[in-house]
Amino acid sequence: MQKLSRDVMGLIDKLENIFSKEEEELEVDLDEAEKTFRRRRQQEIEKARERSDQLVSRTDDLLQELDESLDELTDYEDAADIQAVEDVAQNFYESRKKLIDNFEASEELEEHFEDLDDFVEELNDVSRKEGAVMKRVEQSSGVLSEKFSAVVEHRDEMSDFIKEEYQAIKQLEQIEKALSRIERFSEDIDKTEEKIESVKNEIEDVEENLDDRKDELEELESTEAWDRKEDLEDSINYLESRRDDVRKSISRRASNLDRGLKKLIYSVENSGTDFDGDLGVLKRIRDKEFDSVENPSSELEKACEKIREEDLLDDRQLEKFEDAVENFEGFDADKNEIREYEDEIEAKKDELDEMDITDKRESLVKKIEGLERDLEDKQERLHGLEEKLEDLEEDRLEELRTLEIFMEKTLGVDVTLKAWFEKSTEA
Repeated sequence: MQKLSRDVMGLIDKLENIFSKEEEELEVDLDEAEKTFRRRRQQEIEKARERSDQLVSRTDDLLQELDESLDELTDYEDAADIQAVEDVAQNFYESRKKLIDNFEASEELEEHFEDLDDFVEELNDVSRKEGAVMKRVEQSSGVLSEKFSAVVEHRDEMSDFIKEEYQAIKQLEQIEKALSRIERFSEDIDKTEEKIESVKNEIEDVEENLDDRKDELEELESTEAWDRKEDLEDSINYLESRRDDVRKSISRRASNLDRGLKKLIYSVENSGTDFDGDLGVLKRIRDKEFDSVENPSSELEKACEKIREEDLLDDRQLEKFEDAVENFEGFDADKNEIREYEDEIEAKKDELDEMDITDKRESLVKKIEGLERDLEDKQERLHGLEEKLEDLEEDRLEELRTLEIFMEKTLGVDVTLKAWFEKSTEA
């Protein structure tokens, strides 16, 4: 019998532990959070709503009673027949009557309380003179003071109620607001995901278009016409290089004539030295203006004779000048070579200009560059949207965690809110 009793007690203990654990832990789908709170705090909520309605309704009754009690001031006659006292009583009556007539309060409890609290403050705003008169009035009647006190007590009762019993409704409202915020986050997340999907599709279209244009460019650059274009460009570069080399050669040889030509030109222009050659040709050679010089050999010979005759250079300088004049005899052949190069360059450039493949390639390159810029812009936009989505999801999850903590505090149990977006995130 004793053993049976111990077994029964052990079973009871196990059942109590199970129920106790269930009471301490609460798993709720997010969609059921509000209903769960309502169900577990149903009596408190209903009682608070009923009491709230009573308090709001009670305000009208009390103000009506106060209004009626004020009427005793209309015909108030002071026992000492002091007119000033009667005047103050009449003014007090009119001002308080006006307050009551103008009073409008919300049906919502907290706003109703604020309206009533302001009313009571104005109602009790009594000057020293009014206070003294009201004491005289109260000596003949105590009703008005009682009605004043009843309104004040009602205000205080409402204040205490809001701080205590009404908290169940306040907490329910906070849960509703939290759920509404979570819903707004979810709506923003859905919209952002739609935008992300749209931008991804746009990026895919641009990438496909870009690949097509690059393939087109690659195909263009593999044609015989393109090979011919590149051959022409290479040939033009080569011919321009050869032409420039000849020009540099002429310029280097002309540099050896500088000193003698400068001496002679200065002497002719400033010292009256007679020179029967073309001084303009010598100046153009000095200034390296070779394109406008033709057959300068005879003019250089005359210059050499005049320099020798006028002793404008010392022996070493003169010898160097004479060698330069001799080396410059190939000038005409060099100019002809330059002309031939330029004629050939011009012909190849004309052929190149007639090829529409260059325009086609330039058009393709511009399209590719434009698509690459468009792709970069869309990728930046996508990155911004993805960051926004991440922030929204974090904010929504934070709101969920805050709601869990709030429900734990208000229900006195461990609460786990199971949300569909947590599952999708984990997946």
